[in-house]
Amino acid sequence: MTASAPLRLNNISKRYGATDALKTTSLQVAAGEMLALLGPSGCGKTTMLRIIAGFTTPDTGDVLIGDTDVTEFAPRKRGLGMVFQNYSLFPHMTVGENIAYGLKMKGIGAVERTRRVREMLDLVRLSNFEDRHVHHISGGQQQRVALARSLVTDPKVLLLDEPLGALDRNLRESMQFELRVIQKRLGVTSIIVTHDQDEALVMADRIAVMREGRIVQMGTPTEVYERPNGQFVSEFLGTANIFEASPVGPAGDGLWNVRLALPDQPMVKVAGPEGLSSSAPIRIAVRPERLTLTSEAEALRAQIRDVVFRGSYYAYELELAGLSKPIYVYSREKTAADLGGMIGLVWPDRYAVILPEQGQ
Repeated sequence: MTASAPLRLNNISKRYGATDALKTTSLQVAAGEMLALLGPSGCGKTTMLRIIAGFTTPDTGDVLIGDTDVTEFAPRKRGLGMVFQNYSLFPHMTVGENIAYGLKMKGIGAVERTRRVREMLDLVRLSNFEDRHVHHISGGQQQRVALARSLVTDPKVLLLDEPLGALDRNLRESMQFELRVIQKRLGVTSIIVTHDQDEALVMADRIAVMREGRIVQMGTPTEVYERPNGQFVSEFLGTANIFEASPVGPAGDGLWNVRLALPDQPMVKVAGPEGLSSSAPIRIAVRPERLTLTSEAEALRAQIRDVVFRGSYYAYELELAGLSKPIYVYSREKTAADLGGMIGLVWPDRYAVILPEQGQ
């Protein structure tokens, strides 16, 4: 396979009438990296992908693949591979013919086409499927054929547009790992568009979380999940418990003593930046899996409203006096406390983070 190329977007934007589909945005994807564009419907992620692919012309800015400015290039001239949610396979062709189609359009000879097709079939674990028609294979197998077809032409960049959205949950989860392994094995620069948080966390090297036409946070899966820069990212990347609080003073080693805006609760420690003002209210985010139910006397006190079993853990819904929203706890163990009873609540200091003011 040819060497992968980095991708750069310099100050691109797109407006439709009075709507900013994509506000002025720049980003760089390193060679061999997989970047996930993650966000709700209408956030701009599909617009960005279409600009990269050449299906949409940006109002401003440039698209560079390697050292080449491809902003004015037609899609077929950009050296891209694309995988869509609906596969877009040719129903009248066999698996092998579908994969070979792009090579045939490039004028690659029959012997070389056959070699590359079989190489791709081995890669996606469909070695004995070359002569089958695509309507005789499963959805997961069709998705592998679509992937093989996009990779067989040695693309400089691979674009994946909600590629697993049509699959059932179990198959989707297994394909997430399979796509990740193939992408890393080939080292192809890739961008995946998804609204599925788990998919982005599993597959991407970095995640760009988008909202209202702009990137609101970019980082590794661990960074955006464990250290969100605001309430939107915190809640979009999974369930988050949000508390209002006031700083009391530094506790050393990057921690702060804070007092929650709740009656009769003990002071807690959280991770936060230097220079917090004790006069300015703050917000704290804690993931449900980081919370522990306990009988410790110094813990926060909460009432158990409900509990459901989710296979690998119990999900608890708790009520804290003075808090308008319930608190959620994911625990592998079931507490002996009854519904309606009081329970203690603690968390490791570093897994409660202060949300920056600018991150909304």
